[in-house]
Amino acid sequence: DGRQGAGNCTCDAGYAGRSCDLLCPTAGGRVCNGVGTCHPGTGACICSTARRGNWTGPACSRCLAGWVGDWCDVRCPTGPLGQPCSGHGLCAVAPGGRVAVCTCVSGYAGA
Repeated sequence: DGRQGAGNCTCDAGYAGRSCDLLCPTAGGRVCNGVGTCHPGTGACICSTARRGNWTGPACSRCLAGWVGDWCDVRCPTGPLGQPCSGHGLCAVAPGGRVAVCTCVSGYAGA
């Protein structure tokens, strides 16, 4: 960019690698979905956990297991073994958006 400084040259936003030839993954038109950082060497997304939700996936566009919501910040209820919905249900955000509920799969009962 022609600026002078202390000798720390980095790739333009959205690029990584030794020659800045690796394109960082995008989702929603943003590098690492706007919730992760692009590793400067590998170009892989390092997804945020807790700071801005609990994200995973190549472009940080999916919630980590056990988390739901627009920002992956609502924890799913867990059973005695710590599995979301005891491992036999689907977790979703309840109306209102701050609580997650389980819907049991066929053959299981509960909530």
